Amino acid sequence: MSLTSFPNGISSFGSPITASPSLWMANGAKAYFVGGPLSSDDNKGTDYDRPLNRISNATVSKVKNSSTGSVEHGTRGAGDFVYVSTGTYAENVRIVQRDYARIIGAGIGICTIKPGDTPSSANTDALGQSQTITLTNESTQVTNIAFIVGSRGVHITGFTILGTGGTSAANAGFYIGDGTRISASNNWGSSQFQIYGNLLDGEGGTSGGWGFLWDGFGPGGIIHHNQVFRYASGGLLVNDGATRVTNGGTFYHNWIMACRGYGIRRTAAYAGGNSVYDSNRIFDDGGSALTNGILLGTISSGLGDFVVSNKIGTTNAPISVSDAQDRISDNSTSTAGSATVTYVSMA
Repeated sequence: MSLTSFPNGISSFGSPITASPSLWMANGAKAYFVGGPLSSDDNKGTDYDRPLNRISNATVSKVKNSSTGSVEHGTRGAGDFVYVSTGTYAENVRIVQRDYARIIGAGIGICTIKPGDTPSSANTDALGQSQTITLTNESTQVTNIAFIVGSRGVHITGFTILGTGGTSAANAGFYIGDGTRISASNNWGSSQFQIYGNLLDGEGGTSGGWGFLWDGFGPGGIIHHNQVFRYASGGLLVNDGATRVTNGGTFYHNWIMACRGYGIRRTAAYAGGNSVYDSNRIFDDGGSALTNGILLGTISSGLGDFVVSNKIGTTNAPISVSDAQDRISDNSTSTAGSATVTYVSMA
């Protein structure tokens, strides 16, 4: 049996083990383990040799009644680590009111989430709660979301996320945003998060689907060094939430390729600002050109955003801006079949 490698020098046969548990036990933080041949919903998940069987069982606090008795499990945030072993997980994962939790997959290509294949009830998490988000600015619903994030300081890395494909797929890799959009009784939001080192593949659906949805969050959120492929609507949609605007996010060094629609799109009547889109790589899918590499809709209030040093390869307009408050500089695009490079720069 081969070793499973995790960040920070942790490796084992299956779920990770380490000689230094105090690394994450400081200040009451815990480590939870998911996956492997000994995994079970009846485990608490805090012992590496008794891991949980689903990621959402580690991210949603729950008491499980079973033949072996009542077992309580699930992080409450507070800097807890959730280590996910190799394997494919057919589920939707909700991280709400779990501040500063770290969700660490075993790595791209060996730790996979397929949200469209939830075995018990489609579009629900471990507690049976809906994973469907209605985007009011867009008058549309997005279902089959791999990760719904409504917490501060969450880190997520090391996953491959597969969409549902097909003609009616309205799937998303990550939804990060407004707690009231997630649940009417949840006045919670996201900020200071980091999502990095993941591969998102929409699997070629021809309708709907975004790699990332920003939907009203506080400042300090960072998404970087991810690969986003084959989503029908695009790589990143920036939208205002139900009760919050999107403010102060950073989206940089991401690779968006073979998507349709838009690389990055900000909806009209946007009320946020001070977000940065920096050094991303955005390319057509080779068959159907992007409508725009980056499209920034109008701003109803608030401040503009920054679009800097992106490389865009599309036969249509690389960048379209509707508001004078936005700042665009040092972006470049190349024409297909030509070595000519056009620089798009605005004050």
